[in-house]
Amino acid sequence: AFCSITHANLVDYKKKLIFNNIFSTIERNFGRTIAPLECDVIKSWVDNNISEELIVYATQIAVCNNACSVKYIDRILEDWQRKKITTLEQARKANKKFMNKKESKTDEREKWENG
Repeated sequence: AFCSITHANLVDYKKKLIFNNIFSTIERNFGRTIAPLECDVIKSWVDNNISEELIVYATQIAVCNNACSVKYIDRILEDWQRKKITTLEQARKANKKFMNKKESKTDEREKWENG
């Protein structure tokens, strides 16, 4: 009877661990406690099998952009899902592209403003 852990229990346990890791990572990075509604959003990421490393990377992007909100992370993850991004490598490339685009827009604006 000792080894009665079912596959479902194991999956739940794994998801709980991932959730706890993400939860504490976000709290640590945001420097604040997570609201109950935000918990639900984090739980939905785990339930949708979004990898922990992608969520952690999206958290880092949010912090770099001074956007300490779970909603912001959620938008990043949704964008990646739309683009079928599932690995950290793909996410890094997509973010690099995005940053380059953002920088070139700033350059354009500066050229225009400074005539």
